[in-house]
Amino acid sequence: MRRLMFILLLLGLVRHDVFADTGLLRQVVRTDDAHVLVFTAPASLRAGVSEVVVVVNDPSTGEPIVDVEILVKARMIEWDSGRPSMIYATIDDDGLRMARKAMVDLQREGDWVLEVAVILQGQPPLVIPIEVFVAPAMSSLLSYGPVLLFWLPCVLLVLLRDRILHGRLVPQPV
Repeated sequence: MRRLMFILLLLGLVRHDVFADTGLLRQVVRTDDAHVLVFTAPASLRAGVSEVVVVVNDPSTGEPIVDVEILVKARMIEWDSGRPSMIYATIDDDGLRMARKAMVDLQREGDWVLEVAVILQGQPPLVIPIEVFVAPAMSSLLSYGPVLLFWLPCVLLVLLRDRILHGRLVPQPV
């Protein structure tokens, strides 16, 4: 029992890139060629790596369009317009069957513009600008604090239970 709790605690501390956030719908665009939904995860963006997930559906059937390419340009609003934006292409994710995902590195807190370019075969690119606010990066204490605060009482209860049971099993002198 102790080993299992210790292993779970270590896994919780080692895997810092696990998200339990499904994201936030940022933009819906309907055209004659496609319906586009743009999500960001986590819902409240923080400085660091975030996901931009794009779902593209056929407007007549509602079926997802699979032969689509997504490019995401990220730049801070106060950047000089002559300075190039950071460009992120989609990556393959087996967990996403009907969507395309790009991992975006938002390096600093502040106001950002994400320009999502949806490229359909035989069509000009559809560019969707999205303004987002990026909060400061979360400190490691705030990231790991809830995990430690949850497991510490559990470990103390197990140790207390073992001490009580050990006290009952030791014969008392008469």
